[in-house]
Parts: sequence; structure tokens; C-alpha cells
Amino acid sequence: DFNEPELVFTDRLIPASHRYWKFINKEAVAPFTSIDTSDWVVIIPFTTENNVVLVEQFRPVVNITTLEFPGGAINQGEKPINAAIRELEEETGLISDDIVQIGELRPNPAIMSNRCFIFLAKGCSFTGRCNFDTFEDIKIKKFNQIEIEELIKSGQINHSIVVAAYGIYKLL
Repeated sequence: DFNEPELVFTDRLIPASHRYWKFINKEAVAPFTSIDTSDWVVIIPFTTENNVVLVEQFRPVVNITTLEFPGGAINQGEKPINAAIRELEEETGLISDDIVQIGELRPNPAIMSNRCFIFLAKGCSFTGRCNFDTFEDIKIKKFNQIEIEELIKSGQINHSIVVAAYGIYKLL
């Protein structure tokens, strides 16, 4: 049984709260830290040539450059499909008339309260305009599916949401 969350920290991206849970069987109460960030979208984009587009960007927290599907936070009041369309164009310049939700993940339910909605975008063309956020330094990369799978197998793609999203796609 949870009580109301108690905000313990916030910055420009992440509010964190403590939620106290009572374990009835042991008569114990413990605080659980909850990172209450926005819900996210991630998009698996296929070009009209059937290439998969990834974004390459440096991630300061882990001090590495990653290969990821485009995606990002859903704005307050925004529908996931609208966020997917927006993020796809902002990060890659891609536009698709065939974008559908194929899954939903809980990125880390042990400490995070948010969801990540997975979208598949087919027939993408580079007819939009990139609009990078202040802290995005993105390079756009195209791969075929065999290359994507080799990058996952070799560990060069190791972002857990990217790997999980691709797994959902492959199970369609």
C-alpha cells in the first residue's frame, strides 16, 4: 500500500520522489525512489529504400557515442503518435505517412514511473526539417536490417530501449 509521493529532488529533466510502501507480510515500511520523468517515444524508421535510420549522438552521462532510433520525451498533453511524428522529423528530417504504434515498454519499473511507446514508420523520406534541441549533436546514419542486427550482436548498439524496440519489431 503506497502513500502519496513526496518530492525529494527535481532538475530541468527529472523529478524524483519517495513513495513509501508497506509490506504487510513483514510489517515493514520502506521508501522507494521514483524517477517521474515524462513518457517517451522511440521510432523505428524505414526509408523508401528500406534502410533503417539511426541517430548517432554523444551521451555525456556515460561518456560514449551511441547509435539509437530517433525518439524523445512526450510533451505535456501531447499524444504519443504526435510526439513520434514530431521527434522523427526533429531528429532526422524524416516524414512518414505510415507510422503506427507497435509496442509499449516500462523502461525500468524498479525506479522509473514512465512508459516508452514504440512506433514503426515506413516509407520515410527526407523531406522534413531537422530541429535539434540545444543539447543534441546528432549525425544521421542509414543501415540495412542485417547491419542493424550485427551492430546489436556485437554490442555496438547497446541502448536497452533500442534493442527492446527492435525485438518488438522482429516479433511482428
